[in-house]
Amino acid sequence: MITTKSDAIWQQLPPPVVPSPVFALAAGRGGVWAGGVGGIARYAVSEVQSAWEPGVTSLPLSAVTTLLAPYGVVLAGGSEGIAYSYNNGKSWRRAQLEDSAASITALAASPNFAGDHTAIAATLENGILRTNDGGQTWTNASFGLESLEVTALTWVDSTTILAATGTGIYRSRDAGRGWKRLYLDDEAEIEALTALPDGTLLAALANGGLLRSRDDGRRWTLEDPLARSAQALSLFVTQSGTLLLGTLEHGLLRSNDAGATWQVVHERAVHMCAQRDGYIYAGTDTGVSLSLDDGLTWNELPCPPVHDLRILLARDGHLLLAGPYSGIMQATGASDWEPLQDVPQPLTALAFAPDNGLFLSSPDGLVRFSLESGEWQILIDGQAGQVAYITMRQEGTSQHIWAASADGTRLLHSIDNGASWQQLPAPFGVLLVVALQATTDRLLAATYDPRQNQVCFWNSTDGGKTWTRGMEATTNWPLVATCSEPAALSVGNILFIEQAAGQWRKVTVGSDSGAIRRVIGTRLAGKRVLLALTTTGIQRSEDLGETWQQENASLPIERIVDIAADGETLFALLSGGQVWKRALQKERELV
Repeated sequence: MITTKSDAIWQQLPPPVVPSPVFALAAGRGGVWAGGVGGIARYAVSEVQSAWEPGVTSLPLSAVTTLLAPYGVVLAGGSEGIAYSYNNGKSWRRAQLEDSAASITALAASPNFAGDHTAIAATLENGILRTNDGGQTWTNASFGLESLEVTALTWVDSTTILAATGTGIYRSRDAGRGWKRLYLDDEAEIEALTALPDGTLLAALANGGLLRSRDDGRRWTLEDPLARSAQALSLFVTQSGTLLLGTLEHGLLRSNDAGATWQVVHERAVHMCAQRDGYIYAGTDTGVSLSLDDGLTWNELPCPPVHDLRILLARDGHLLLAGPYSGIMQATGASDWEPLQDVPQPLTALAFAPDNGLFLSSPDGLVRFSLESGEWQILIDGQAGQVAYITMRQEGTSQHIWAASADGTRLLHSIDNGASWQQLPAPFGVLLVVALQATTDRLLAATYDPRQNQVCFWNSTDGGKTWTRGMEATTNWPLVATCSEPAALSVGNILFIEQAAGQWRKVTVGSDSGAIRRVIGTRLAGKRVLLALTTTGIQRSEDLGETWQQENASLPIERIVDIAADGETLFALLSGGQVWKRALQKERELV
């Protein structure tokens, strides 16, 4: 008898190609960085162009809208604040903000960043933030601003900065510590600011046109007739002084005479430009383009993996990737992926239906999609059908389905496979719902209070009509993973497994304190197996959590974002949309 472990080898599936908008670009020592709805990707610039390298799961931002890469530091901003990396994006930390939370619209670094470690950030509601320790901590620096909605920044010289707000343009002469208004217009929505080599100041208006000042900001005039007919998205000055204006209607406009005349050089909408060693990169609505001739001609680079395909689903031979804004991709055979058409955005919930279909929720409502016919069916139209969690179980001949909104105010129930729905009383108050799970005999839910970092468990034995508040736990990890067989709930790196009705056993997953992202229960050869994805890898237990062993040999732990199981096959999703698979039955006997 011979024992072989050939089944334990991971095999990579071809990654999907997903064109996705690039909202942020930065060029630095470590290469070119691109940001989008799914995070960050890096392109190492060398004599031989390499492929895009996806980001890692430690980035504490789901979407990235602005980037900086000064002198070996990488700063990323988005609606969830600011993150920084000192090792070329191999790991990230969340920056400490004086205002605790802020939605970041722009970042700008001091020309002397290598020495003073100073940068500023524009926010949507908190004015301007400033750091002098390389991005680790940020303090409010809005003195003099009459509007705290800041949309654009540019650092003119070592001490002078311009900022665009909801009421006009401001200038700082002391590196961002205090501000004075230069231009007043409550209706002018400014998308970008820059300065030409001769000192001319420019501001691109969202509704078309360029504001220009030739006297250090004392007077501003609206010029450039061609630019007025297009909605501005970005404004950039190349190292040679060429002006590039990204517009929604006309693509990318180029001017080599300070805006006196323009020509269209790229048909795609350009959200941001960056330059490094004479190479100009443009973030477009589908990826990144490259120019080697000062913006005159452009070639598209391979699509950077900044999409948000971070959910993996597998059942009965169907393998799906999904993201709130990237839609749903379905594996077709062993070598290709196809997008499902007309998927509503953003997706807020997704689950397999019992009849080879999908339940999907978005602001448009709750719908069912048939994977066989491709037909869509509206179950609950509009906001009433927007939920964050969907779970179900078979009761006799009926399929019961429950759905809950993330804000905890709506709980829906169907006893006929989604044909009709009733609203149940939701007992969660203002607490955020972070989990909803149907088991064989009860309904489990979890809420999270971010003010107290507290998770609370709830259970219902009558289909959600009444609820009992259960145990509470304090954790900084706001995710709660659930499993139906066996019934299990997670808090941080702790898994609570139900031994009998209302009796829970606490086990620690793994020995390295990794916080739990996903829990799966399955059976192999009649034996119950638990699989858990944590921040430090994939763990497996065959004795209901008593002991665990790691399952991710050869996979980069820092990039695993989700797992799924179908029969005897385990799938792992890595950042960037890479999917790997392996057999769960690690050993077999050959006679």
